[in-house]
Amino acid sequence: MKEKKISEIRSKMKEAASTISKQSNKIALIGCGGIGSYHLSHFVQFKDIVELAGFCDLIPERAENFVKQAGCGKAFTNYIEMYDEIQ
Repeated sequence: MKEKKISEIRSKMKEAASTISKQSNKIALIGCGGIGSYHLSHFVQFKDIVELAGFCDLIPERAENFVKQAGCGKAFTNYIEMYDEIQ
């Protein structure tokens, strides 16, 4: 049931993405702790329509771990620097 809902949501998001300009849709995540892990687990399911561009945490190892989990993006410890670099 959960997989069916995810599939339906993915299909709807792909339809919506096709109507949006071809500009890259980037996600930058601030906070790579428990709640961030929850969000990342969902964001990676949509890597075909969004770019996971940056992960920021005060603990560098957490941000670097998110980069490894996502298979893309860059780790940061300063959210302003992350925003400036990935926008």
